[in-house]
Amino acid sequence: MSSFLLLGTGACEGVPAPFCTCDLCRYARAHGGKDVRKRFSVLVNEDTLIDFGPDAARAFREHAVDETAIRRILVTHSHCDHFQPMELVWRGSYSEKPPLTLYSGPEVRAKLAEGIAHELHCGSSTGIVEVDLVPGKSVVDDKWTILPIRATHGDRGECAFNYLLTAPDGHKLLILSDTGWWCAPSWESVENAQADAAVIEMSYGIHDPYADERRTHLGARAALDFIAELKRRNALREGAVVVTAHISHCSNTRHEELERWFAKTPLRPGYDGLRVEF
Repeated sequence: MSSFLLLGTGACEGVPAPFCTCDLCRYARAHGGKDVRKRFSVLVNEDTLIDFGPDAARAFREHAVDETAIRRILVTHSHCDHFQPMELVWRGSYSEKPPLTLYSGPEVRAKLAEGIAHELHCGSSTGIVEVDLVPGKSVVDDKWTILPIRATHGDRGECAFNYLLTAPDGHKLLILSDTGWWCAPSWESVENAQADAAVIEMSYGIHDPYADERRTHLGARAALDFIAELKRRNALREGAVVVTAHISHCSNTRHEELERWFAKTPLRPGYDGLRVEF
């Protein structure tokens, strides 16, 4: 059995967003709990991390993660809420560095190189092996199979990734953060994959008209349509566990409202600290 841990289920600003006075942010400051959301990140089987944003170190401490056991980091794209390399840059000053491989597109690698150049006193060697990904081309790493999938997101010229991960035990997980509605080659790349679980973004929330948004992010109804299309293509098996993440404070929706809205759907609203076996 494999598992994943949601280290952060928020969007770019997190919840509560700094200095924001919307109803959701006020409520999250006052009540805490599942309405507080760090920036998006997922830990799979203790050794595989998806995205390394500005809340990574805080998430490790809050959720009792031993980050020295992480052997690979897969970055979806270079936006600062998904990749903030400073803690990786500072590895250059450590005498001992556990093995670590960074899988990403070239924009992420350039951002890491820029950080290294800026912090010369930390040394130039982070001890990280960097692997440049190509959408649709699988990579094998210590019995893991990583399939990068082109997402409909990212800056002009950048290829943002979603991922289909096959764990050493054969179980499969789809990471669908910052995705938008896929192009045809992306849908075709996962046909008949029969994934056992998925983490899907729901940035725009449950309220109209944003629930149907699907251009560069997904609203709640668009996320349901996305999952239905995956099942139609046999990319996600019936009964698969599907949880939401990357939830923006702009959705202005408390977690308990999300639970009620999704109660009779195949999706389960995620929250920071949720661990799921698949």
